[in-house]
Formats: sequence, structure tokens, C-alpha cells
Amino acid sequence: PARAGRTEASIDPFVETFRAADLSAPGVGPRALTRGEEVGRGEHLVLVVDDEPDMRAFLASILREEYRIIQAADGADGLALARERKPDLVLLDLMLPGMDGLSVCRALRKEPELATVKIVLLTARVDEGSKIEGLERGADDFLTKPFSTVEIRTRLRNLLSTAKLQRDLAQRNEALETTLAQLRATEAQLVQSAKMSALGSLAAGLLHEINNPLNYTLAALELAEMSAAGRDDPDLTETLTDIGDGMKRIRDIVTDLRAFAYPQQGDHRENFSLKDALETAMRFTARQRNGHVVEAALPPDLRVYGSRTQVTQVFINLLSNALIAIEPVHREVGGRIRVEARPRGDRLEVAVRDNGVGIDSKILPRIFDPFFTTGGVGKGMGLGLSICHTIIRNHGGEIHVESKVGSGAEFRFDLPLVHEECHA
Repeated sequence: PARAGRTEASIDPFVETFRAADLSAPGVGPRALTRGEEVGRGEHLVLVVDDEPDMRAFLASILREEYRIIQAADGADGLALARERKPDLVLLDLMLPGMDGLSVCRALRKEPELATVKIVLLTARVDEGSKIEGLERGADDFLTKPFSTVEIRTRLRNLLSTAKLQRDLAQRNEALETTLAQLRATEAQLVQSAKMSALGSLAAGLLHEINNPLNYTLAALELAEMSAAGRDDPDLTETLTDIGDGMKRIRDIVTDLRAFAYPQQGDHRENFSLKDALETAMRFTARQRNGHVVEAALPPDLRVYGSRTQVTQVFINLLSNALIAIEPVHREVGGRIRVEARPRGDRLEVAVRDNGVGIDSKILPRIFDPFFTTGGVGKGMGLGLSICHTIIRNHGGEIHVESKVGSGAEFRFDLPLVHEECHA
């Protein structure tokens, strides 16, 4: 009787030849393999999908010396088995009950993990339309029944050789892209280092020119304030206050320039408590907090090796920036900064997170550049984050930021960790 899905006239005459043949190869015989059963040897796994048991048995018998063979009796089961075992090549009968070969071929090509699997369609149809449709569905080759054992072995061998070359080329391209990315990163670091060095020299020169006049002016201002203390002259008092505010601004600029131009100052290295450094920074920024909350999730025994003064400066700059970012959206209450740390091998990763306005993705790549600022005139020189970058690099670490507008910002940096046994 005819098998479901095929008419008597459509029974493959090639299969009738197999049924009459003596398929008595050792370990195979006339039987087909059970689902998932594997026979044969070799590097590559081949999935045979055909509803004729004799055809599956024949293909297993002629391919088992070069390949490992698994089998499925219908399209749906073949697709499921391909997903499970991820073969290197699929021999797929075009005429299958239920899910036909073209449908299986199209489904395989939609699977990302099976995109490189080679697919060979087995068909007794020789019309051009069937072949074009198969190629459009993603087939790599056709075998028209009847075919010789030499033909099928040669075609499979060529296809799998091509697949290996494609994999090797993809791996080399990936390695090349990785190398190019590393070269670009190195180039960017060299450019940044050169820029920082040039700006450092400029800052050192400015310090030399500004520092002495600044000290003279501050001393003169102090004398003027003492002289005006006994006078009832509001205009003079207001004028001296304005002058004092301006000179304090210049003094802050000089302080930032000094930290930028001479990062090695205050570089006395020691084992110290990270929590103590954060608490010092919190005292320096206490007036700026204006009711906003700073949560410190740092164990008291967490110690790092480095410059306490410089690490404290990093915390001051990051807390100050976070408070500035918080103010526009949390003027009354709700501003929150969280500082936490976790060991990662011999390094300690520190995170400073806020719920402020966030940073536009367009300027994220520039925020560590010296003198880059989004603040208005008189709101800072744009050296704070650049100083943080220099300090962390001097401690053998990196500093990064993740942020989206409206979602706050998180700065992460790492420092040398001192393990408990080193300071017990």
C-alpha cells in the first residue's frame, strides 16, 4: 500500500533498488537507526532526514566511514533533532510527510545557531523550478536520485571543506576586528596622554604666573577688610565681599590646576581605609549636600593601597558632580547618592551612583577630557573628572561612566585592594 503523503506512483524507484540490495554492512544491515542514535566516525556530524527507512540505512552505510550519522524520519523531527544536536550538514529529502523538505530548510535558516549548517536536498525531481525554490529557501546543494556513492561522498566532502574555510575566515576576521579595536583604543590613549601632557605643561606655566599675584592680592584684601571693619560703609563692605568671592574663585581654579599639573603631589602611598577617605570627602561636601542623602555601603575593614589624599580628592569630585546633577530634579527632597565597593581579585571596584539628571550619550566620550564642561561661565573649569581619571590611572586602574538622560549616572573605578592578611 502507498505510504501516507505519497501516491503509489510517487514511490521512489531508487528506494525499490535499495530494498532489493544487500545492505548488510557490519553494524547497519537493512535497518534504520533509532532517533538520536549515532553511528560512524569522523569529525563531522551529518543528519539524514528521510521517511524511507531503506534510504536512511543506505546513506548511513555509505557515509559512516567518514562521518558520524544521526537520522530522523520526518521533517518536524528532523528540525527538532537539528536544534538538539547542531549537525555540520543535513541531508534532507525534498518530499516528506507533514513538514516537507523546503519548509525544514527555511526553518533551519531562521535559527541563528544553525546558520552555518550545510543543507543538501535529496530529490527525484529534476525540474529547474524546484532547484531554484530550494536555493531560495537556503539549500547549499542538490542530489538528484538516483545518485552514486562517489557523487554523494564528493559533494559532502567539498561542502564541509568549504564550511571549514568559512569558519576559519570568520575567526580570522573576528581576530582582526579585535586587533583593530585594540589598536584604536591604544591610539586614543596615546592621543589622550599627549593632550594631557601638553595641558599639564600649560597649567604649570599658568600656576607660576598666577600664584604670586594671587597671594599678594589675598593678603591685601585681608588688610582692606580689617581696615573697613570699623567703618559704617555698606558700599565698601559689599565691594570687598565681591572682590573676596572673585579671589576665592581664582584660588579654586589654581587648586584644580595644581592637582592637574602636578598629580604626583600628595602621592604618599599607604594602606588606608576606603571608608575613612569617603567620610573625609563627605565632610568637605557637607554644605553642598543641602539635605540630599549619601548612602555609604563600605565595610569599615575595607582597605586599599594608594594615596589617601588623592583618593579622597576623587570622592570629593564625584560627590560634588553628583550633587550638582541631583539639584535640578530633587531641589526639595529625594536626591540620593550611593557609594559601594566589591572586591574583584586583587582590585577593589568602587561605584558612585546618583539619581540626578543623567548625562547625554553624545557627550559621554568627552567627559574625562580636560577643560570639558557643560556648566555655564563661572561654574567650573571642567578639570574635576579629568583629575579623577589621572589619579585612578596613577593607581593602575580605570574609571568609567554609565548614564542616560533622566536616569542618573554611575561612575566606576578600581583601586589596589589590601587583603586582610596583609594588614592584620
